[in-house]
Amino acid sequence: MSTANITYRGVSLVVEYDYTPEEPAEHYGDAPYPGCPEQVDIGEVLVGKVDISSLLDIDVIHALESEVLEYREGARQAAEEDRAEERYWDRRAA
Repeated sequence: MSTANITYRGVSLVVEYDYTPEEPAEHYGDAPYPGCPEQVDIGEVLVGKVDISSLLDIDVIHALESEVLEYREGARQAAEEDRAEERYWDRRAA
């Protein structure tokens, strides 16, 4: 399970979740596959050390899933930028 630190409606939350990446569609062969979008399944939503996930309605859960996807995208972009900067400085040092 992965963890995301999110602020939702002014409340700091720690969201524990499982992530399933997107599966591309396959439009050929005898059994075409429509694919599926990336998905987040939330396990726990913590405020401090208290799990409040059982108190949240489905709309809030969906909103938190979207927030987690945005969090993951931001983390991915930051990692790409860090790798690009590292390559730049490695080339300058050579």
